[in-house]
Amino acid sequence: STDTGPALPLDAYTGDYESHVGRLSITVDDGTLTARLAGFDQTMALTPVDATTCASPMGPAAFLDRVDGKPTLLRWRMRVAVRV
Repeated sequence: STDTGPALPLDAYTGDYESHVGRLSITVDDGTLTARLAGFDQTMALTPVDATTCASPMGPAAFLDRVDGKPTLLRWRMRVAVRV
């Protein structure tokens, strides 16, 4: 079968993920998964395309390594951020 959307409820993906670039906050706003880099006001929509991957204006984002039903890593733009 082909994945057609998120494997988890959108709230499971929310939280702060941090890398050497900075902190990325993932939230659900009006039913849409959104991302915001700390220090910037602009948000970007994340559109689920399969069980782990979301499309965004800045390329695909992959939520990986689930623990207790929540992803612990976010891979985006060739960088890995850890949930904090």
